[in-house]
Amino acid sequence: MYVTGYISNNTANTNGVLFGGGGTTAGTVQVNGTSGTNSSDLVLAKYTDNGTSATLGWTQIGGGTGSDLGYGVAVSGQNVLVGGSVTPVASFGSYVIASPAGFGTNVLARLVDANFLPTLMAVAPSPGGLGQAITLTGTNLGSPKALAINGVSALAGIVSNTGTSLVVRVPLGAAAAGIVSITTADGTATLRFAVMAAPGNALAFDGVDDYLSFGATPAASNLGPGGLTLEAWVYYDGNTGVNSILRKTGDYNLYLNNNYLSAEVWPLGTSDPSWRVANGSGRIPANRWTHVAATWNPTGTALQLYVNGVLDANATGGTGSIGGSENLGVGRSATYGQPFSGRLDEVRIYNAPLTATNLQADLLSTAPAVPASLVLYLNMDQGTPAGANAGLTTLYDLSANATPATLMGFALSSGNTASNYVASYALAVPTATAATSRTATSFIATWTAPANGTVTGYVLDVSTAADFSAPVAGSPFTAPASATSYGVTGLTQGTTYYYYYYYYYYYYYYYYYYYYYYYYYRVRALNSNLTPADQGAESNSISVATPLPVALTQFTATAQGSAAVRLAWATASEKNSLAFEVERSTDGVAFAKIGTVAAAGTTAAAHSYGLLDAALPAGASVLYYRLRPVDLDGSFSYSPVRTIALAGAAAGLSLFPNPAHGGVATLTGVAAGQAVQVVDALGRAVAMATADASGTATLALPAGLPGVYVVRAGAQALRLTVE
Repeated sequence: MYVTGYISNNTANTNGVLFGGGGTTAGTVQVNGTSGTNSSDLVLAKYTDNGTSATLGWTQIGGGTGSDLGYGVAVSGQNVLVGGSVTPVASFGSYVIASPAGFGTNVLARLVDANFLPTLMAVAPSPGGLGQAITLTGTNLGSPKALAINGVSALAGIVSNTGTSLVVRVPLGAAAAGIVSITTADGTATLRFAVMAAPGNALAFDGVDDYLSFGATPAASNLGPGGLTLEAWVYYDGNTGVNSILRKTGDYNLYLNNNYLSAEVWPLGTSDPSWRVANGSGRIPANRWTHVAATWNPTGTALQLYVNGVLDANATGGTGSIGGSENLGVGRSATYGQPFSGRLDEVRIYNAPLTATNLQADLLSTAPAVPASLVLYLNMDQGTPAGANAGLTTLYDLSANATPATLMGFALSSGNTASNYVASYALAVPTATAATSRTATSFIATWTAPANGTVTGYVLDVSTAADFSAPVAGSPFTAPASATSYGVTGLTQGTTYYYYYYYYYYYYYYYYYYYYYYYYYRVRALNSNLTPADQGAESNSISVATPLPVALTQFTATAQGSAAVRLAWATASEKNSLAFEVERSTDGVAFAKIGTVAAAGTTAAAHSYGLLDAALPAGASVLYYRLRPVDLDGSFSYSPVRTIALAGAAAGLSLFPNPAHGGVATLTGVAAGQAVQVVDALGRAVAMATADASGTATLALPAGLPGVYVVRAGAQALRLTVE
């Protein structure tokens, strides 16, 4: 408050004028006059009203040697207006009223009280989360005309304002770094501010009584009839109980059960007890961030589960009738309890089934993949990690519905990491990319760095099994934070895989074979600033086909009458090859070596080889051959099997049409009830039939697979060409 009037004093304070007292207590602030005479001078004083007392703020004196009086005060913002009269010459600070000299005149003076200007002293927390609340501390913050956070208006996001403490939500479009700017009628104040960088914070649930409570959530209710998507990043402690993620019994549920992901939906809506469940087939790893999701498409009646963006194709399902109703809860069911023990982040609900591509985008970004279908989004970016967050019990929904959640049961105390906001490592997922520089015993695994999160290193898993159950020697490997590749060496040859193609030319089929060993790798990021450092999510998996040292391009077996078989093969290149062992079998199961041919060693040139088998086993009608390439280090592999029917061995059999043009072929002359088998050039059975009473068997031939086949009936065999 402001008061005005006059004092009679001089510059020497002859009259001992004091301000700042109260009641019977004398003042302590000396106020001198403006001249050497004891004339009356206009005075303006500012006090703070304390109810039963007042505290002096300041005094201002103006006048001269005449009569100078203050009559009244008006206040407008920081402008203090004083009405009175003065007798010039009179001085008010540096301003002098010189005329009319010696005559009294009325005056209206304006003083700017700088203490009305808004001030910003602190923004907490900084960094703060998008969509979440921050507190501005300062003075004169009441009735702001404008409020911007990092370039985006935040007036609509004000939660509360006492004039010295203003709580406001960070607008979703705010830039990563900038200033908070508040403007009142009296001025503008600014302070630097940063938005929390992804992955930001997570919320730790103690597994006892922590959960997020909601009131009515109409936008996120009755989703079964129209379809839905439930998703979250989870980091749980590995307990085998039911760990609730999203619970709304009678509508939908998402939870972990005995370390496996499960989801439930009420397809006909909240008024019908018809229920459907999906149970995952793969364990969710403990103490590691994992993205989980469930989608429900009522059109295709498919309730599907996804882990790290990959469909769980082996999930099992069930249906039934289960009644129930509860408000949405995160981390606990109001009906069943079943609290979550661990951390949750990036919890989203959509009112439509997302695609795998959408989910893969969501698990890498804070930007929702399908904003128009988003009905709830909790980013957990509230408070200070493991800080004193006791007052921060409201978590804001970033969807257009702005449904707030209330934290229930959380400790939120300084140093607490089990029941509080904590640093997250969700979203920090590297992307594994195709291997380079493949050889028989090595390759270079490559990846790209995560778009989010701090990386202090990488862990690389390499396995001979797609589920990573068979790690290679030395796996897992580690790489520095700057790395985007790792050379994997010293691989030993395991299972051999091959593919072939052929072409048809003048009634002959030419086959070309390519041989590989398969390995699989994936990578995850480390952050040594967190405990534990190794909690990052696994990347996608990459398969690597490492070529064998011998690139076999052709292998044939040709009957030379009924007494010999000529074997011929060719290579496109060889590396450290020692020899080719030729093996033979009469039943396609038990093979024995019949000869060895020296190999070329290391060469990039094509080579051809051959061996004549002139000592055929007596009575054999069908023979099987394979190659066993042996390396200098003793490692070896096997080629595909070649099957050959010997001339004259199928007396009495007749096969037509031959060549066949797809469809069926007929074999006659077979004993009644005899099993007949058609095998391809690799020795694999592709068709089977049984001869009827007349000794005839009708053979259904493989569609769209021309080639040379062997038709076998007991000890007899015929060659069949399919065009």
